[in-house]
Amino acid sequence: MSHHPMHPAIMAVLEVARQLSEARLLELVAVLENGQLKLETSVGRINHLLHCKVNESRIILSMLRHWHQQGRDEQGLADALQTAWLARATMREETPEISLVWTGPVSLPNLAHTTGGVLLKLIDEARGEVVVVNYTLSDKSRLARSVIEQMAQARRRGVQIVLIGNRLEENQIEVRRKHWPHDLAFPLLYTYRGDARDPKATLHAKAVVVDARSLLTTSANLSYHGLEGSIELGLLVTGKVAQEAREVLMALIEEGVCVRVE
Repeated sequence: MSHHPMHPAIMAVLEVARQLSEARLLELVAVLENGQLKLETSVGRINHLLHCKVNESRIILSMLRHWHQQGRDEQGLADALQTAWLARATMREETPEISLVWTGPVSLPNLAHTTGGVLLKLIDEARGEVVVVNYTLSDKSRLARSVIEQMAQARRRGVQIVLIGNRLEENQIEVRRKHWPHDLAFPLLYTYRGDARDPKATLHAKAVVVDARSLLTTSANLSYHGLEGSIELGLLVTGKVAQEAREVLMALIEEGVCVRVE
């Protein structure tokens, strides 16, 4: 069976769809459809319209040139980009994206993002809901305080904040309340009270689910050692598994395993 090489113009479209963020890709489609961006253009014009990074401008320019050489038009390119975007979205839904997250004493930007940095970014990008599960929280960590502040900012823009913790009545509520704005409704709080017959049975999970789309699961607590002082490993997963993780956590609430703290 013979294999025919993919056409360079189509390869260029796929590369742009792979490299650009969803928002940037849709902006590109829009300026092509409304005639602001022509196939015969310059890097300067691309930057003016889309405010791209240097590498993004270059691959967009290459795609435009390939498309122009084939005698195609802007609308056809916009349609091709939308098709590529839909295909990418479908693949992401079926195949989760996974990246390494860690806390450690050295910087490893090419290998893993920091736990604190990922947490802050996830909460900043939240649009509907943030569910945080943790074993313990300490305000001795600058980053832990920043996470609480970021959750408060998300709450102000209408994001639902759900906190699920271990035996919250005993030691954790005041730490959260101390750094929460007094004029802002407190997050929904749920606690796992444990088993009186087994004092070692705890809610030991540490995870954050954002918009049922992104899941950070980690060994790190929201504490100085979890976010700054120790060595911790975790994974950031984007896709259907985040929705499944949220369903698991909501089932714990619905079944009364984790109960509301007023």
